[in-house]
Amino acid sequence: MQPKTFYKNFYPLLTRELQGLLHRYASTLTAKSTKTLQPYILNYTQTTQSFIENPGKYLRPYFSFVTYYAITSDLFKSKQTKNSREKTKNSTTPNNANQKIKNTLNPKEIIGTTQLIIGAFLELIHNHLLIHDDIMDKSPKRRNKPTVWKALNDKLKNRHNAYSLAILSGNQALLMAINLLSYLKTINKQGIQQLLNTTYTYINKVIQGQIADIALQQEHISKVNKQDIIWIYTNKTAIYTTLMPVAITSSMFNISLLTSTNLNKALVNLGIAFQIIDDLKDLLPGPKAQYTDIQERKYTILAFNAINNEEIRPRHKSYLIKIYSTRTRLTSMQKHKIAQLLIKYGYQATQNFYTQLIKQSQNLIKTEPQMHKFIYDNQLYVIKLYETKITAELNRINQSIR
Repeated sequence: MQPKTFYKNFYPLLTRELQGLLHRYASTLTAKSTKTLQPYILNYTQTTQSFIENPGKYLRPYFSFVTYYAITSDLFKSKQTKNSREKTKNSTTPNNANQKIKNTLNPKEIIGTTQLIIGAFLELIHNHLLIHDDIMDKSPKRRNKPTVWKALNDKLKNRHNAYSLAILSGNQALLMAINLLSYLKTINKQGIQQLLNTTYTYINKVIQGQIADIALQQEHISKVNKQDIIWIYTNKTAIYTTLMPVAITSSMFNISLLTSTNLNKALVNLGIAFQIIDDLKDLLPGPKAQYTDIQERKYTILAFNAINNEEIRPRHKSYLIKIYSTRTRLTSMQKHKIAQLLIKYGYQATQNFYTQLIKQSQNLIKTEPQMHKFIYDNQLYVIKLYETKITAELNRINQSIR
């Protein structure tokens, strides 16, 4: 089945079902209290609920669903290795795993409760990390709406209390994710334990990546090298976005798909590529332009390529190094100017690196089993969709400023 066909058939319904599930689940946050406290608690719960219900790209739930489909579909049953078939047969996880998903294009016959709960579980963990990440980065917007801390601060006019409540909001999203697993009636205790162990392993790596990201900002940009940035991209984004959904979903079946070195490396490349596109998105101009990475002086591949471009004018290089060596608040005009310089001197090399990552991943996956190719192809398709919208505009800008 072609990734485009699979995506068109399943992604819209999966996102719709996930939104419905998250809406029903988030509505349980409201708690009764005294007359004096009720408005504050209602404000907090409504803000948290609104953030959880505001849909993102749902990449991780979709990648999890693709993995679930690949493992259970008749399409790949005859092409699994003997070892994989034996593990699936002896799996102590989904009790309905033997009720094989047929190779059909009717989404309603395929998307079931287990897939949706795992998808919602991943999305709630994602929200937990985003809420806390927005506090650390002081980001005012997420998904074109105020972040949790910003929405609370707008109402309370007290940044300290807004931060405190937002931390609680992120914690609550994590607790909701863990509690959601109790509704997985088709998975026994051992299966849930495997799922939680896998989640812990991967989220722990994400936290290490976040620590490294913060630590790197303490270094002068002249001391930062490309490998530092790639290591952070791998742990903060690739492990979390492209690997974790596959690992968590396959752990339910007592299978570890990522023991395949080629599949693992190919998905890591896709994850790094996705982070690069996300960095480029920060450069898009317009009334909603945030330039968050520029304001936070994030050491991105883009910034590294711009500053180390052999053709950069000395005054432009000095200006960028000066900007990235300070933490003062930037004006809108300064941020726009920096974005223009990053595009002029860093965009082409960054785009070339992105292309190189994709080509390497495609070469790695060539000799892999069809199941692995199916998982990879669907991830690549979604990331390329995201990339096409952004690079088209940046290519136009790059041409105009040269």
